[in-house]
Amino acid sequence: MKSFASRWALVSVAILMLSGCGGEETDASGDQPASASATAAPAPVAAPPRLPSVCAGKAHTCVAKPSGEVLCWGANLDAQLGDGTGETRTSPVVVLGASDVTALACGQDHTCALQSTGSVLCWGANTDGEVGDGTTEVRSSATSVLGISDATAIVAGNNFSCALMSGGEVSCWGSNSSGALGNGSRDNSASPVAVNGLTDAEEISAGLSHVCARRAGGKMSCWGSDGDGQLGTPGSNSPSRVPVEVAGLAGVTVIAAGDTNSCAATADGLQCWGDGYAGHLLNGKTGFEADEPTPVKIAGVTDIAQIGIGENTFCVRSAAGTIQCWGEGSSGQIGNGSGDDAELPTEVNGLSGVIDFSQGNRHLCALREGGALSCWGANYSYQINESRDTQKTPFAVANDVGAIEGTTSVVPSFEASGE
Repeated sequence: MKSFASRWALVSVAILMLSGCGGEETDASGDQPASASATAAPAPVAAPPRLPSVCAGKAHTCVAKPSGEVLCWGANLDAQLGDGTGETRTSPVVVLGASDVTALACGQDHTCALQSTGSVLCWGANTDGEVGDGTTEVRSSATSVLGISDATAIVAGNNFSCALMSGGEVSCWGSNSSGALGNGSRDNSASPVAVNGLTDAEEISAGLSHVCARRAGGKMSCWGSDGDGQLGTPGSNSPSRVPVEVAGLAGVTVIAAGDTNSCAATADGLQCWGDGYAGHLLNGKTGFEADEPTPVKIAGVTDIAQIGIGENTFCVRSAAGTIQCWGEGSSGQIGNGSGDDAELPTEVNGLSGVIDFSQGNRHLCALREGGALSCWGANYSYQINESRDTQKTPFAVANDVGAIEGTTSVVPSFEASGE
């Protein structure tokens, strides 16, 4: 509390300032007009415009508009669209209770959102606690994750979720049957638990049942399932319930974890490891003997800004804003119009100016400069558009995500009869 003298001094100053406003004043001699000069307050610095975000799940898609509102469409059997129902949606619906959202993460059948405050919301399937609200009840609208207030990034796997904290720590929640929570235990957790020994993470990515982190100094560590060598630890295909460093990597700049694979960009280019059954590691091998527990260089991919991994399909966004894909293409996920597998990195048709993309199991969506959204691949649950037809080249979902008008579901309410 200020003293009386201090308060009187402040009042005096205020009176003097007010006396200089309005009419002309004279100086003490009465001869010269006094000049009252005021320093204009600096103009407030406008916050940078919020960019839209997109995520693709197993069979659903969600976008966050620059306004912070979230819209979803596609499969909804487990309430992963967050509209208060379990009905599949052929066009965007508003996620109830989601606002101020800056980033999204789609799991198989659940969805999470990062808010500008650092808090996290999740909704959808929650059998293993992947919503993070302390329960295992399905959530059909956005629900706050317990104890998260300073997250900077989020990811979602099959039935678990993780958040990267501002200090470099990582917390995860949900299924822990394969060690995806990274806390050394075998127990599921319906609320966040800290990943053991990880304090310098700068980027995280989630696969089906494993997680990877890019760490300070260009190192990379992974934890969780390792049945196909996706942790990058030769000589072991057993799950690791704590982070283990990927062998033979240095100077990592970008990472990705997919269904049963992991990738990293380094000064040597793109390197991937794990499941190689379908030949998508481009190492000349197919079948079970094609699995690689150590990084394999992928030729023909440079200028890497972002990596995505789906179900036997790999994609890379260049800093120039184009996307290349290779691997399985039966659902049109290569995006070149053929529907065939691609044995070499192949440019997606007609895309330029891409600033972000998300890869689900068999469909992908890309955001372009100006907020345009295009998606391609599998469409059996309307995760792209109302046709349900496979989209073998990018389909223009919206010219501007910010202009999409979603439908708000009217959730039935039942009043007590009073009897």
